[in-house]
Amino acid sequence: MKNVIEYEYQISLINLIIKSTSDILMLIKTKKEVDGSLFNSITMIFIMLQRIVRLLPEVLTNQAKFEFLRNELIYCSDSLINNWRDKNSEIANLNDKWTEFVFWWREYEDGITKIQESKHAIYLSLN
Repeated sequence: MKNVIEYEYQISLINLIIKSTSDILMLIKTKKEVDGSLFNSITMIFIMLQRIVRLLPEVLTNQAKFEFLRNELIYCSDSLINNWRDKNSEIANLNDKWTEFVFWWREYEDGITKIQESKHAIYLSLN
């Protein structure tokens, strides 16, 4: 049951990061350049997201679907960082990468939620 609770916190954290970052990216969509402090802040958000994604799926990697989703999330988070750090990259390209990351996260979250619901139902039936 402890793992279910920890995953709920991790899911909530990633969802908050996605919401906040999506709002920020909408604001900078119209800008040609991003100032240094905003650039550093977004870089740190992407790095934090990248690290969380690498830690999140450890329990579930024995399932092929989650291994695939984990790899897609890692690839997307790496692409986000690389794209963001590339000074010649377009904001539109970053938004495409962000949309791709959010898509794979939603797929992963849906799978985790189904597993959590099953484990929770089993836990409740045993107690």
